[in-house]
Amino acid sequence: YIMDAIRVYASIGEIINTLKEVLELILKTQFFKLVKLNV
Repeated sequence: YIMDAIRVYASIGEIINTLKEVLELILKTQFFKLVKLNV
């Protein structure tokens, strides 16, 4: 049971990390678009 819980937590951590990376990329691209529009 404990091993299963550890696996689940590890997979959740990986998913959260990938989501963070995707969000950062989206925010960066949106920011650059805003800068281009303002300039």
